[in-house]
Amino acid sequence: MKIVVSSDNHLDVNRISPAEALAFQAQYLNQIKADYYLFAGDMFNDFLKTKSYLEELNNLIAGQVFFIAGNHDMLKMLLLLS
Repeated sequence: MKIVVSSDNHLDVNRISPAEALAFQAQYLNQIKADYYLFAGDMFNDFLKTKSYLEELNNLIAGQVFFIAGNHDMLKMLLLLS
């Protein structure tokens, strides 16, 4: 069983194209035959963008994606609620 873990990509802050990152990650995870990919927070500074990105990634890979929302993912959500 192969489990891959990463976090803190901050695609928006690092000005990385989400479409390019998605294609690269899907190709890599399929290439190494990852059974599970756990993303441990902060793909974007927006929970809904992170959720959408990782749901799409889950559709593109043979393995299964799980994620935990990070503090930056939740920042926008918390600001909207306050």
